Amino acid sequence: MILGYTKYYLNYYFYGKTNKLRTTVILMNFKSNSSLIGNILFFLILFFYIYSPLIGFLPINTSSLIGIFSLLYLLNIKLELLIWFIKKNLILITLFILIIMYSIILDVFVQQSIKTYSPFIKNFRIFIEGFLPALIIGNILIKKNYSLLSLFKVLIIFTIFQFVIALFMFNIHIKVFLFNDFMKYPLDSQIFIPQHFLTRGFGFSENYLFSFPFVQGFIAVVGLIIYKDLKGIQKFNVLLGVVFSIILVMLNARIGMVPILVFLIVSIFFYFYRYLEIYISIIILLFIITINYNFNKENNFNLHIDKILISYNATKELIINGKKTDTYSDLFSDSFWELPENEMDFIFGSGNVLTPDQKIYSDIGYIRNIHYGGILYCIIFYTFFIIIFYKMYKNSNTVKLKFLSIIFFISFFIGEIKGNMFALNETTKLLFLILVFMQLNNNYLKFKLTNNKYK
Repeated sequence: MILGYTKYYLNYYFYGKTNKLRTTVILMNFKSNSSLIGNILFFLILFFYIYSPLIGFLPINTSSLIGIFSLLYLLNIKLELLIWFIKKNLILITLFILIIMYSIILDVFVQQSIKTYSPFIKNFRIFIEGFLPALIIGNILIKKNYSLLSLFKVLIIFTIFQFVIALFMFNIHIKVFLFNDFMKYPLDSQIFIPQHFLTRGFGFSENYLFSFPFVQGFIAVVGLIIYKDLKGIQKFNVLLGVVFSIILVMLNARIGMVPILVFLIVSIFFYFYRYLEIYISIIILLFIITINYNFNKENNFNLHIDKILISYNATKELIINGKKTDTYSDLFSDSFWELPENEMDFIFGSGNVLTPDQKIYSDIGYIRNIHYGGILYCIIFYTFFIIIFYKMYKNSNTVKLKFLSIIFFISFFIGEIKGNMFALNETTKLLFLILVFMQLNNNYLKFKLTNNKYK
């Protein structure tokens, strides 16, 4: 009975309407309940695909597990789907093969070793753990008659779930249990630095200090783009998800504000009046937060406000007065922007992966890639992702989706200044899933109808 009512609600939330008489019949139908259980399992896999939280008792991480099963499934059951994807993205696949070959040459013949953190391994995982699961998930979503809007609503539900987990993690005992016992999070991670552990690491994901808040920033943007077209409970849920996404960003890392700020800036030029109420709401919210902060500075929430104020003041000093504070000391230090001295290393790379224990180290993704593979590698590598953004833009069948693809493009290249944004993580997985879903929705159904052997 409960499963039946749950399906009734989800049917209304995702599709906007439902048939009460049909739902009443479904309540008595065991097959429907089994279908709902199957849907729950599927969305659990989707959740683990995007967020890839660590599970301590598993022999390998969830991302690799899903990737391996996806590869076996496609090779044995859905080979035609894999062939179609390769043909559809032949330029992308060619560039990817070049990247892999370049990485093998640098790792095997130059460095003469392949480590777990070698770019060859990381790049290979992009295809196995990024694209292949996205291909299967996208195909299942389309079979379930899900639109891209429905997928975005699922992301909002995931965000609400993440927020609930984050609330529980304010209890330090629960947080310690999740990190140490359940996830068995690596003890050498920066998240265990005392000041980080108290004010960051809220939710259930893999990379709390970078890609997790970044993907939540994107989900907030998705919610802001679609909410105007919704009504009633759907609109309320999406707006609630937007608020929760922003809170999750604040609880983990400021880098997650990049997509939101890009959205606000770009929308001023293209959709100012459409989102006027958002700008007004932001002003009101900032006013309320300011009052709360000034009259009650000792609560835990204001510890996070302090972090934001430090960043704001540092940015203001940098832009207005040209002063470099501690917040940007690393970003503007000469060592962070230091390029290879050897011309051959600058052009072709040395195969050296920058780590904190080396004399030269940088968080900046562009600099790290230049040190590893040189300018030639960077041209191939970033062209690969530029084509992904282009394909996303080209396959967008509405102005809003084109707008979203532009925000993705700008935000990714800004995020690369802070770290390796163009790697396998929560944000790139969302990008791959949206692109693959668009391609399947626009082209694969036509392909199946015109190729009898694939029916």
